[in-house]
Amino acid sequence: MNVLTAHPRTLILSGDCDTDQQEQICGALIRLNLASDDDITLYIDSNGGGIYPAIHIYDAIKESRAPVYGIVIGKAVSAAFVALLACHNRAAFPHAMLMYHAPTLAGIRLDDEDFEHQLTTRRTFHDIMLSELVRRGNASRAQFEQWSREERYLNAHEALEAGILDQVTRPWP
Repeated sequence: MNVLTAHPRTLILSGDCDTDQQEQICGALIRLNLASDDDITLYIDSNGGGIYPAIHIYDAIKESRAPVYGIVIGKAVSAAFVALLACHNRAAFPHAMLMYHAPTLAGIRLDDEDFEHQLTTRRTFHDIMLSELVRRGNASRAQFEQWSREERYLNAHEALEAGILDQVTRPWP
C-alpha cells in the first residue's frame, strides 16, 4: 500500500496499522519534513493494529516540525486513534467513529522472559495516552478510563464534545 496520494503533502492511514504502515507513514513524514515545514494532512480510516507501530507513528507525528492535520474519514480505532491523538489538529467527517482502549497482551505467554517488560511498556503507553486525552480533552481522566475499559465508540460529535476532536468537518465539495 502506498500511503502517499496524488497530493504531495497528504498521507493515508487505512487498513491494519502494522509495521508496513508504520514504515510508510514514518518514512513519508521524515521526507516531507525534510522538504519543508508546510502542513501535512493525514486521512485516517483504520480499525487499528499493533502497539509498537502505533507508538512509532505517534512519535513521528508528535516530532514533526510541519503541522500534521488528522482527518478521520471513517474509523479511528485503537492504534489509528493513537495516530489521530498525536496530530496537531484533529477533525472527523460527521459520521466517523472513534474508539480508544488500553493496549492488549495478545500473543504474549505468561512464562515469556519478556512478559514484565511487555506489560510495563503497555501500561506506560496507556498512561501517556490517558494523560494526553486529559490534557487536550474536556472529560476527566476517570471518564476516559471508563470509555477505554468499555471500548466505547464515539461518533464525531461526541468526540468533539469530549475534546478529542478540534472540529467536525464536511467531506470535500
